[in-house]
Amino acid sequence: MKIKPVVKAVKPKYPDKSEIDLNKALLYYRPKLWLKKPLIGLTLSALITAGLTGCGPKPGNDFGVLGGAPPPPDMYAISDEDTLDTFEDILPDTLKVPFFEHGEGIGWWGGFGDSGSIATYEEDAYEIISEELAKAGFAYEKYGDYIKDATVPATDPYSWCDVHATFNKKTIITHDLIFDGYIMSDDKKINIEYVSGDDCMSWIDPDIPGSSTVTTYETKETARELKKLYEDAAVFYDPLDGEENLRLQVLDFIEWLKSINAVQ
Repeated sequence: MKIKPVVKAVKPKYPDKSEIDLNKALLYYRPKLWLKKPLIGLTLSALITAGLTGCGPKPGNDFGVLGGAPPPPDMYAISDEDTLDTFEDILPDTLKVPFFEHGEGIGWWGGFGDSGSIATYEEDAYEIISEELAKAGFAYEKYGDYIKDATVPATDPYSWCDVHATFNKKTIITHDLIFDGYIMSDDKKINIEYVSGDDCMSWIDPDIPGSSTVTTYETKETARELKKLYEDAAVFYDPLDGEENLRLQVLDFIEWLKSINAVQ
């Protein structure tokens, strides 16, 4: 075989500090080969302790790039039986699922017409989410956890009115919540919620003044606020511009699952 030089190669990409901050689960994964070498685990721990902030020595520090004294040698003693084969092994007890944005998720109707938005209704959304997850090997089961008097974002369908600009609106209300579905990987359960226009109308702040013939709904911002309240759930939203952007949200979720080694 004749040896030829590589003409073009993809540069390896490693997570930087901002990506680690977003997805702490990355810190829990190490290739199984590394587990056989405690020294590698020790070095990795020291790097994490340094905050992944760079390779230059720090003033007044005798340990240079490591950012401090190394931990005791026995801290990372690893036996030959230790493995990281499952989703359960890789992840901490509480996940922090990112929020995936595709589509503006803004619409209105009433008055002399509507915004021309294309709503994806709950059942259609279930089929789309289920189809994409099935391709990645996950069974999307209907109906996740039920929370009575749950905290949910307060919505205002008349936010365009001038009087609402100065009204002291609530940011959250209590409302029974049942997640639309969930997936399992080993013993880990991830609830999934799809925020539709109907959800926006169900979570209206009961104290907002008046009403109007024009109603607005902001599914993306409502979903974003719900995501802040339930960090361990996956929250999608109606992009209000057709199905494609919902599929992209789900595909981003699957890519995130791959990044934490949850896709087998």
